[in-house]
Amino acid sequence: MFAGLSFFIFAYDSVPARVSIYTVAQTLPLALSLKLLLSLPDGRRNAGARLAGVVAILIIGIYFLRLLGGLSNLGGEFSFVRFNQMQSGLILVLVFLSMALNFGFLLMAMDRCATRSPISRCSTISPASATAATCWLG
Repeated sequence: MFAGLSFFIFAYDSVPARVSIYTVAQTLPLALSLKLLLSLPDGRRNAGARLAGVVAILIIGIYFLRLLGGLSNLGGEFSFVRFNQMQSGLILVLVFLSMALNFGFLLMAMDRCATRSPISRCSTISPASATAATCWLG
């Protein structure tokens, strides 16, 4: 991706090619994580994974809307220095969706901590103090 983007910046100046490469580079990791986020490991549902999966799908859709707008000059001429109103709105939506994606990951982590067995919680060593963490089995 870096080589392709560098070529279309320095050797041959092509904004549509740069926008296309950027979109693929941003959406590929999200698309590859969808199978893991939307599957049911151990037959259990995880609300955080479901939220993160749905938000990842929305982010991919927004990136492709942005690509469509950049390639077809939808909403006005596309520029990396000055965004038109449509591009600015899509970037704003992407910022809020990325916060929702992080919240989904936080819910996944909280669910993981809540489902650990009491014995494994008791045997946890605190990395800050190098002492055994307190245990509550009630």
